[in-house]
Amino acid sequence: MPAPMSDAELDGVSKEVVDWYIRWNPSFATHAGIHEYDHLVPPATYEAEFEERSHVKAFLRQLEGIDLKTLSHSKRVASNEVHAGDLRAQDEGVAA
Repeated sequence: MPAPMSDAELDGVSKEVVDWYIRWNPSFATHAGIHEYDHLVPPATYEAEFEERSHVKAFLRQLEGIDLKTLSHSKRVASNEVHAGDLRAQDEGVAA
């Protein structure tokens, strides 16, 4: 059963995803203009890919567990189409 979530809570989940990903993939952070990770190199091992996929799947489960009716219209669209879509694409990219 989907869980209710406020817009502010969704913003917190979104921040958690982005914060994790810029730490996990410093190349993405640099590309996004966040330069405090420029000196780091992303992990390039088979195990790291599985760990990344595990994180992505956990975030997807969290987003898919939200009762979208409890969010404002703009947050429903962002949660369902943007955030979940990006994470699904990331999951498929890691799986490839």
